[in-house]
Amino acid sequence: MARSESLANAGFIPMPRQLVPLIGNVIQVDDHEAVTHEDPRVRRCIAIMDPCAGEGEAVVDLATAIYGGSLVGKQIKFYLVEMEPHRAKQSEALVVSARLDTRASSKVLCGDSMCLEYMKANRCVGAGLLYVNPPYSDRDADFDRLEARWLSRFHDALCERGVLVFVIPTSALNACAEDLARHFDQVHCFKFPEPFFEKYRQVVLIGVRGTSLPTPRSDILGSVAAWASAPNAIPELPNKPLRNRAQVPSFREVDEPYQTSYRAGFSSFAISKMDLHAVAMSATPWRIRDRQGREFVIGGLLPESGGAALREPRIDTVMPLHAGHITSALALDLYNGVELEPNDPASGLPRVLLKAVFRREWLTVERKLNEKNVLVSERQRERPKISITVLDLKAGRVHKLRSSVERTGHRSLELMTVADFL
Repeated sequence: MARSESLANAGFIPMPRQLVPLIGNVIQVDDHEAVTHEDPRVRRCIAIMDPCAGEGEAVVDLATAIYGGSLVGKQIKFYLVEMEPHRAKQSEALVVSARLDTRASSKVLCGDSMCLEYMKANRCVGAGLLYVNPPYSDRDADFDRLEARWLSRFHDALCERGVLVFVIPTSALNACAEDLARHFDQVHCFKFPEPFFEKYRQVVLIGVRGTSLPTPRSDILGSVAAWASAPNAIPELPNKPLRNRAQVPSFREVDEPYQTSYRAGFSSFAISKMDLHAVAMSATPWRIRDRQGREFVIGGLLPESGGAALREPRIDTVMPLHAGHITSALALDLYNGVELEPNDPASGLPRVLLKAVFRREWLTVERKLNEKNVLVSERQRERPKISITVLDLKAGRVHKLRSSVERTGHRSLELMTVADFL
């Protein structure tokens, strides 16, 4: 559910302008910006996104800080969204007044950020810097905090190794911990300096976008939990530049039609009529909703045993199967990628994955020689030979079973024949 306009107005708390330059002490544009080119068509550009821009002062001041005091002629693409029309116009006017290089086009939209649709296509990689100072609220239908919804919604706008600047109250840290630990491989926290921290209880999280993981990174979860439990121990935003600052990626761009490398920003950036992201996230396969939002299973689509049955190979047979058909099933690759376990758990044998291949062997059954003892004809019979390779999932070792129909009684995979295994 997108935020209402009343919540946007009530929850909007701009960051004190005198504190924004301090963020420039913990992030900077990557050092490629210092590279000069003889070709005037070549330049380096960054993209900055703010989905809750307000009057635009914070994000423009932040860009000014990381560029050392002036944005005149800089290659920056601003992507800003603000719901309140008056503040949106002020944001647009502020971006224009910065006198950026006109080749780096910016977009300032007025509308609900939760209905924002952006695409990374045509070699566009997204934002190198994402500044988010969302409305603060502990009332949200799907998240513990509204701040967590904004982080979940917009973290993927960042390009690889892009930098997040996330301004939230300390009370929202725990609610945002999982998304921070899943999508960022570096996260640092700085509190507002006094007397601002005592008044607002706000912190600035600096995250570097990493590979999204299915499970959160335990070290980052621990760090966020420590910050939430002891906020007074969090270091303040520094007054001087740190030695190792987070690097905002810049990208080499060339005037069309010479562009062949990746470019900063988005291929499309627009406000939709509805929150398509929320619709997609709430959709459940094989189910339908009525006008009241109630969810029902669509009849006749899933097997009686449920959706899991769709992933299980099933072949109907005319006659009942017996042990001899196992080799035929192996030849048809029916067991490829299937985790197998021993019939007798007490045997001590491990779970395995297997790959079976049938190879042809030709056996000579008849040879004819002429009077000079020279071979004139030969009759051969094809004999299939199965080759089975198994992966011991416990030890992580690969074994090739001996191709034999003789049972030896061995209980070790490295000594077993195919007959022993089957």
